[in-house]
Amino acid sequence: MVGYERNRRRDSPPDGRATTVRRVLVALALVAALALGGAVVADVAAADEDGNENENEDGEAALEVDLEREGHDLIVTLSESGVDSLEEVRIDVEDADVAYAEEVGENESRTEFAFDVTDPDEGDAAGVSLTNANVTVSVTGDGETASADHEGVPLHAVTVSDDLPVWTDATDDEDEDEDENESESDKLRVPLNASATTGVAAGDTVAVSGESGSESDSFQGTIRGNGSQLELEREGVAALGAGEPIELAVLAESDGPAVFEAPDEPIVLEPELRSIDDRLSLWYPGLETDQEYDVVAEGSDGRYVATVEPNRPGVLGLSSLSPQGSIDVEVVAANDAGDLEIDESLEYDGPFGLTAVADGSTLSFDEAAADLEVTGAVLEPNDSTAHTVGVDGMDEEGTLELDLESAGIDSIGEDDTVLVQTVAGTATVELVEPDTADTDEAGMVTQAIVVGTIGSPVVLSLVLGLGIGIAGVRIGGQPTTAKVALSALTTFCLALAGTIGVLYVTGNVFPIDPVIHGVGAGGVLLGTAVAPLSYALLGNRSSGADVTPGFTADVTISDGSGKLTGQATVHYREAGDGDRNGSSTIVGGSGTVSLPDRGTWELIAKHGSETSDVETVSRRNSSAVLTVTSETTLTVVDASDRDPVPGATVRTADGASKTTGKRGTVTIEPPNDGSSSGVEVEIGHEANKYESRTKTVRFGRNDDRTVELEPRTGRVKIVSRIDGVATESMALRVTPEDSERFLQQRSKGFRTTTGRNGTATRDDVMAGRYRVEVPSPGDRSDLFAGGEADLVVRENGTATAEVDARFTWSLSQGQRDRIADVRRDLESLAAQSGRDTSIPEYYASVVESMLETVESMPDAGHLFVGGDHDPDAVADAILEAAAETTEAINDAMTTKRNVDLFAACADMPDAGVRWRGEYDLAELLDRLSDDPTSQRNRLKQRYEDVAGQIEDARRDVSEIAPAREMHNRAWDLVGDADRGDQAIVTAYASLLVLDAVEQLFEHDSLRERLSRTVF
Repeated sequence: MVGYERNRRRDSPPDGRATTVRRVLVALALVAALALGGAVVADVAAADEDGNENENEDGEAALEVDLEREGHDLIVTLSESGVDSLEEVRIDVEDADVAYAEEVGENESRTEFAFDVTDPDEGDAAGVSLTNANVTVSVTGDGETASADHEGVPLHAVTVSDDLPVWTDATDDEDEDEDENESESDKLRVPLNASATTGVAAGDTVAVSGESGSESDSFQGTIRGNGSQLELEREGVAALGAGEPIELAVLAESDGPAVFEAPDEPIVLEPELRSIDDRLSLWYPGLETDQEYDVVAEGSDGRYVATVEPNRPGVLGLSSLSPQGSIDVEVVAANDAGDLEIDESLEYDGPFGLTAVADGSTLSFDEAAADLEVTGAVLEPNDSTAHTVGVDGMDEEGTLELDLESAGIDSIGEDDTVLVQTVAGTATVELVEPDTADTDEAGMVTQAIVVGTIGSPVVLSLVLGLGIGIAGVRIGGQPTTAKVALSALTTFCLALAGTIGVLYVTGNVFPIDPVIHGVGAGGVLLGTAVAPLSYALLGNRSSGADVTPGFTADVTISDGSGKLTGQATVHYREAGDGDRNGSSTIVGGSGTVSLPDRGTWELIAKHGSETSDVETVSRRNSSAVLTVTSETTLTVVDASDRDPVPGATVRTADGASKTTGKRGTVTIEPPNDGSSSGVEVEIGHEANKYESRTKTVRFGRNDDRTVELEPRTGRVKIVSRIDGVATESMALRVTPEDSERFLQQRSKGFRTTTGRNGTATRDDVMAGRYRVEVPSPGDRSDLFAGGEADLVVRENGTATAEVDARFTWSLSQGQRDRIADVRRDLESLAAQSGRDTSIPEYYASVVESMLETVESMPDAGHLFVGGDHDPDAVADAILEAAAETTEAINDAMTTKRNVDLFAACADMPDAGVRWRGEYDLAELLDRLSDDPTSQRNRLKQRYEDVAGQIEDARRDVSEIAPAREMHNRAWDLVGDADRGDQAIVTAYASLLVLDAVEQLFEHDSLRERLSRTVF
């Protein structure tokens, strides 16, 4: 925002002698400067000649330089200067009249230098594209100069304006070229501080980093207006934030190899309240126009609940709320259509400020506000009524044309008040005069100051004289000789004091100037004469017989609790049988009404369709308070969730009662006396679901009209079982019984899930009768039969219910046949004549445990709650693994070494040893939810561990073939299995077989068989 100020000179105009002396001094100074400049040029030329000789004789001096950016500073680090006694470090920009330089003290030994890119030592970088500049860094010292070229150096700096807000510039689809395949996206306009923005030109692109919460992204921004605005694609920025603040930082990046840092101050975009389109609105770049949002906003004057689409990109209107105090705003994407969620307590900070130069009907703004869409303007001329005027829009240079003809106004004055409505919000405009500091006509400025110095005492005296004369008529009444003389004396004293004050401020008290002091004295005498003259003339005229004396009444319009905001009309009528009447408009709740005559007058105020009681005024009692009250809507809400409460009974002190409707509202009439004391009401509930309370309802427009009722609640405890087993992760549904009509209207109940002990609890459940159901545990209605139970919740009590469900799944006939087939195969392992079968039967017990687990599955329904495992698929997979394991045992136990060993042990009694482990169905189901690859890796480690134990046991037994062969077949099981769940089930079976191999050496009877000598 650029402000303009007027430069004023307070020196008295120079006389001819002083002017001549100054001209001679200037000429002498110019001659001295030319002589000194010639000497310096000669010295530089000599030094350059010496330097060239040094370079030609010794070769070019070496210079090694590192460049990097820290904020707005370019850091130059000299790793090798190439010169002795460093005197100056300089940076020249190629193809631009811009340079940076710093002199080095004689005793300094620095190697690092910081250059502020916003403040070049030579030239001006404003409006020059230096985002990817080529520079020459040179150092000078002891008559030598060394230089190094660097390409792709960022010498730009972008600073955001603190005065103007960021706004959304929506794309107008009708203005787009029909031949274009892609439409332009909405833009974010970021106003810049032009005085601190440099090295960029219109059309330049700069890198911008964005961060919101844990999300981050990078964007490209476009410079507009030679560094007055930064334009970003709104869609990309909006995708970054889901309701949280978005931090944007303009990076100093280029094509060069160095690493550059972002400025310290980011641009923060966060939800905020603005006044847009003449209503309170929520602004946030992530709000999309093609998306509906559920909105709940609550302030001191009411509550706004709706499902709406933004009327502009990034702008969501809160039409029924006024911008007063803190407002709680909750916004979420409707129908789970997005992840945007805003839950903030916000305050409206009022209009932002703009500064403009007024010229007729044109306002010229700073370029940072260029192309800001203006939708309306209100002009309030000094001491006049406000007018709404048309606008033609702000152009790309920041010029706004106002249609003043429709309001009957010729031009805008510097004391006028202008309010503009823009897409960025409502703004107040400060009108300033054009800058005259750079004018070449310094004599004209001096002359204006002199004229002002001479004329101001005269004007002051005349104003004082006329003002005191008029005041004498209003206060003193009929003029007399004494009163007229007193007005002259008063004016003389005040005019003399004012004139001396003006001369003192302008520095013209001494020496005495005949012109200035003569005019000042004449003004004092003139003002002294005007006061009694105006008093006498106006006083005699006002007392004439044809003038009807009236008076002015001070009127205050109240809404019952404070001044009425907005505009009201006060009608007056002569009391008694008089037929004279009229009206006057009052804005802001207070003002004056001019009555045409003395006497008693009746006043009544109208605001819309509402009127006040009649009040009377007279010249002696010329003030009145007119109270305009109207019926008010009382909203009854639940204190716990702020939802409306239908069926609440509201009783007034006179015994009248009303019942709230579906929205929890009821209308209360104001008292007949129009007082602001309010009406006391008692609020209860017909279904006895809430605690009763009393409240005084006032009828002021800013008074709270919401009543919170505390619900009567208790605690619920539900125990859920599957076939008698307390089961976690059970989904339960609690719904009100049919007799509880209020509960059914208020909600459909609630759902909960049992914890580890099969118990679910819920606090703050409204008192009443409920039905508890297990609709389909784990959403598996094909596997479970749900249960039901009654639940009675009492205030401050704990209601307990137990709900049982049944697991309806059972083994199919095919699965039972498969179990029988596997058992027959297991029995064949023990039906070997002439051989001992204790070890084969020991391994077969692993498979028997698998079969027993499948047979117990109809009683293990609680294990299938909360998961997505199909019992049929699990049973089939276990049986498949059992069959493969049986085959692996048969292959391992029928090798020649094992057959010979078992034949040698034929005389030993049957050991009858079973595997000590258990096939755990719960563990299997957990494994089915795990990663197959990690399970295979763990199985491989187990396989290698058991292999080591087998080798360790070789020293203590004669034969390890029964362990070795079974160990190998266990790993082969996994290699032959398909992928998916079957592979996991098979891997689990293989793991148990390895466990049995490990335990083989722990049984003495089996270890004895391994100690037999076969040969």
